[in-house]
Amino acid sequence: MEPTDLLGQLLLFLLFFQPYLAGFEFFPPGSYVAFSDSPLQWARFLILPWLSIALVTAATYSRLTGSAMSDALGEDYIRTARAKGLTEWRITYRHALLAPRVRFE
Repeated sequence: MEPTDLLGQLLLFLLFFQPYLAGFEFFPPGSYVAFSDSPLQWARFLILPWLSIALVTAATYSRLTGSAMSDALGEDYIRTARAKGLTEWRITYRHALLAPRVRFE
C-alpha cells in the first residue's frame, strides 16, 4: 500500500468515521460532486484527499531538504563562515539552506 493511500485511510478513519459516529459531520458523506453543480460541496469532498497528498509530499520534501542540509553543512564555505564568527542561525539559513548549489568539478 502506498503511503498516500495509507494516510488517506487513516485520515478517513480519524477525521470522518470517528466524528461521524460521535454525531459531528465535518466532512459530508456521499460521493463526488461536480464543480459546476456546487463549488463549495466539491471542495468539501476533496479536503481529505488534498490533505493526504499534501502531507506525504511535505514529508518527502522535508526529507530531501534535511539530507541536502546535512551535505551543505559539511562544506568548506560553512567552515569559513563559522571561522568568521557568524551565528549558527545565519550559517544554517543564509549559507546552507539558501545558498545556491553551484559546483564546478
